[in-house]
Amino acid sequence: MAGRSHHHPKILGVYELHEEYPYAVEARLIQCGLRWDEAGTKRTTWGDILAVIETEPEDGPIHRARRPDSWHWHTLHYNQLQTIAEELATLITFTGNQSGAKARDLPHRAERPWDEPTDEETTLKGDVLSLDELAEFAKLSQT
Repeated sequence: MAGRSHHHPKILGVYELHEEYPYAVEARLIQCGLRWDEAGTKRTTWGDILAVIETEPEDGPIHRARRPDSWHWHTLHYNQLQTIAEELATLITFTGNQSGAKARDLPHRAERPWDEPTDEETTLKGDVLSLDELAEFAKLSQT
């Protein structure tokens, strides 16, 4: 389209993604019948490429490359199946409790990627206000 920048932010993001994970990006495109070397042509538009990348399933090659140790936790039902397995192991341990197992002997819950808060979740962001600035802000928000 005339007047539009060739460097839309999402396209630049795709370039950066391809630089970091070239094989994964190309594998995803090939799965959908597209080729990286045809990007931006009539055969393979940037819209096509963006649609393919933005709708990649959680077990797709890009997700696997970006999160090699935890991608499987984000696939359909993996967490639920893991929880069932853990609960069954606990139940088996206590059923009859012939062995005299204690709570400390129970199987431990597998650590999930979301168990540990990230820096973004634990860090408050913003500027520090003086008491006078806070009072002024409170006055403005009441009006």
